[in-house]
Amino acid sequence: MTKEDVSAISSCISYVGNIEVSQVNEKELDFGNLAEIYGDIVIRNNNSLRQILLGGLAILNGSLTLIDNVNLVGIKIKKLHSISQVLVRNNPNLAKIEIGLTNSITNFEVSQTGVDAISGFNFTACNNIVINNNINLNSIEFRQLAKVSGQFSVIDNGYESSAMFPSLELIEGNVTIQGLTSIDLSSLKKVGDVVNIIKNDFSSLEMPKIETFEDGLNILYNQNLASLKFETLKTIKKGLVISGNADLHIIDENSFPQLDSVGEKILLNGTFTSVKIPNLGNFNKAASITSTEKIDCNSAKLSFPLVSKNLWICKQRIKIKPVGEETDSDGRGTTNSDTQNPELKRVGFVVKVYPTTVRLFPKENNSTLDYVKAMSKVGYVGKYDILPNNVVLSSALATEFLSHPQISFSTFKGRYQVQNLLENHEKDYLDRHQAQIELKTAFNRKYINEVICADIKYFNNLIDLYIKENGIHYSENKVYIPDLIEFVVSVIGENACLRVLGDELAKDKKVRTIIERTTRQTFLTSFSKLRPIKYLRHIYRNIMQIRSIEQMADILRNELRLNDGSIKSATNMNALWIILNQKAVSISRNPFRLSWVLINLIRCMVSILCTRIANVFVNLYSDASSSQELINEQAVLISNYGRDITYTLLPKMKRLISFVKRALLEPSPQVGALLLSLFYSAGSLNPFIDFCKIGCKHSSAYLLIESEKCFNTDTELIL
Repeated sequence: MTKEDVSAISSCISYVGNIEVSQVNEKELDFGNLAEIYGDIVIRNNNSLRQILLGGLAILNGSLTLIDNVNLVGIKIKKLHSISQVLVRNNPNLAKIEIGLTNSITNFEVSQTGVDAISGFNFTACNNIVINNNINLNSIEFRQLAKVSGQFSVIDNGYESSAMFPSLELIEGNVTIQGLTSIDLSSLKKVGDVVNIIKNDFSSLEMPKIETFEDGLNILYNQNLASLKFETLKTIKKGLVISGNADLHIIDENSFPQLDSVGEKILLNGTFTSVKIPNLGNFNKAASITSTEKIDCNSAKLSFPLVSKNLWICKQRIKIKPVGEETDSDGRGTTNSDTQNPELKRVGFVVKVYPTTVRLFPKENNSTLDYVKAMSKVGYVGKYDILPNNVVLSSALATEFLSHPQISFSTFKGRYQVQNLLENHEKDYLDRHQAQIELKTAFNRKYINEVICADIKYFNNLIDLYIKENGIHYSENKVYIPDLIEFVVSVIGENACLRVLGDELAKDKKVRTIIERTTRQTFLTSFSKLRPIKYLRHIYRNIMQIRSIEQMADILRNELRLNDGSIKSATNMNALWIILNQKAVSISRNPFRLSWVLINLIRCMVSILCTRIANVFVNLYSDASSSQELINEQAVLISNYGRDITYTLLPKMKRLISFVKRALLEPSPQVGALLLSLFYSAGSLNPFIDFCKIGCKHSSAYLLIESEKCFNTDTELIL
């Protein structure tokens, strides 16, 4: 529909049919006195559009959809009192959504906008509530909402965002609550699917009327959480997991006073000094309590009298001790075995690298074709899934490319060789000085082809710092590193982050917090959108010049002088520095595209030889039932543009990307079984493939070894 079409219907009182406005070169759309629309309003991909006026609209017997209008700042529908669905997605400058008091609605989604408040809706029931990644959103209020029959998702909005749902009694779908400073669920009585409460900033979590969780309850990584109160909770039909909440030291009789039934395991991991759940006398499943603080395991066991010895674990993790300080006599706590099981604390910004061939089982004789056949049986694999950078991904690895899962680790071949170099064969202790020498050697082309150091001194300091903070020090010169792979990925990722952001920004605490919140995804959370680095939107929110992204890549590549192998100081020359100066004045500053460039810069700066990559454990979130739709869409792309699909074609891939985000990032029935069995191991490469450009061909990063052909789809290589 053109501007003229909009003008033609603006004089009408009622309109029957769908209204779709796409790719118009207008700053404002005014629908005049139009009062009733019996159909859908779809406004998408309008780069110039700033304002939508629907001041007379009272009834919309359909849905309102606003997608990818990058300059849209406001929409006014103040008289509206009836609408079936609201879908607002990726309108980064949209600051105001003025909609009247609507009596009913089926679905409500507001994601990736600039709105600072969502309130004023008086509907009492809704199928799905999705409010994700709105960087300025600090206030969410749905005071009349009583029932959500599907998904309930509030994820990573403003830094001080709070949410109020004081009348909400029933949620039948899954629940994800992330990035809030407070939430009011004071009337909630029942949840029909899994509940994930992750990385919030509130100090207490209370649900005073909750009675039943029909699935599991997961409370994870809420750093300020100090108390829990589920006063009326009686039943959790699956597992209870409370982990990574640094300030939560006590679970007492006020936390779960009436809880008498948990259908599966109970896993408590954190800084607990005391655990007491008074009414769990009939619980006989597995129970595990792990704490970094001194905990009385005998007292904790009183809450689990029927848990057998082989299903009971209670232990204190070994604390990191300063160099020269010995572990005290009871530092290992009380355990049900003598096995030490230290866990590492993640430091820095972990960036994944990508394998070039994958297998279903960790057996040396399994080929990639075996993997494809096995995955095809459960509906996960099509020949091509997505080709944004001359990379062929199988469905199982789509989330590895599209997001940054917190628990996915990338490794390099030679793990056991490195460990053999470092380990004392009699004990799992390392000579600290020798360990640092060997680890630095591993970075210097011994097991990794090349890592371009932003600052050699700082890079070596990263190694020293990791050993100091995450190693277990037994004496002045003896240290044990529980997971060498974790170490390698952490340090090369930290180095990449430094090179891309520069020294000042890379070390800035606020920037680092934003990066970690917006580029890392926990395994229990599914997302409906890609998650670009949010702080870029703060910087470039008002600079929306839509130009060629490839020109941006060329400027970044040339200015960083990465093609000739030279190294520039990240402090004085980094991607953001270039963009902020005149040398980038003519390139695109669109934050969505810019995020893609910087994320791929970071990825490519940790490129590793294909033959050096060993194991990657990937969590699957895909909907196998829709795989044919994905395959068909890819076939069209390949037929129109060939296999070499670049960033310049990204706008034409929106349907494909939308599908991947929708279908492959959501849980499916097959996931549970596959999660336990899917491990991926690198296989042999054809001799002529020296190096595979992992997601980098059209990015602005340095390619360590230019290869004529990175991926040969005629061979057994899939990725």
